[in-house]
Amino acid sequence: MGSSKIEIKKFDGKVDFGLWKKKMRAVLVQQKCAKAVGDGSNFQELTKTADKQEVYETYSLLILNLADNVLRQVDEEDTDLEIWNKLDPFYTTKSLSNKIFLKAQLFGFRMDSTKSLEDNLIDFKRQQSD
Repeated sequence: MGSSKIEIKKFDGKVDFGLWKKKMRAVLVQQKCAKAVGDGSNFQELTKTADKQEVYETYSLLILNLADNVLRQVDEEDTDLEIWNKLDPFYTTKSLSNKIFLKAQLFGFRMDSTKSLEDNLIDFKRQQSD
């Protein structure tokens, strides 16, 4: 099996973070960098046993797959795990204020006549899953 270039849309904060994160982990697996990020539970140990080049490559892949506005939020983070840990709570928070905001979005949802029915359904489902 030959290597193939895999591209995902850069995370800009507007798309579903959970889906982007899943795709990003798949890219890391494909690029043989998943060990460096692991699940985060034993990152310190992984960075000791993982090839340092793998750690740098994982960090680089994450940086290159973030839009500028999101990259600014993690600019001071030095490791791939620090990036994940900073993005996770910000984009997957389930706080009461966030739930109220999401309900307001859901109840205020209006179909966009310039979009196809499928695109409108995707937008609606994305709001429901948040």
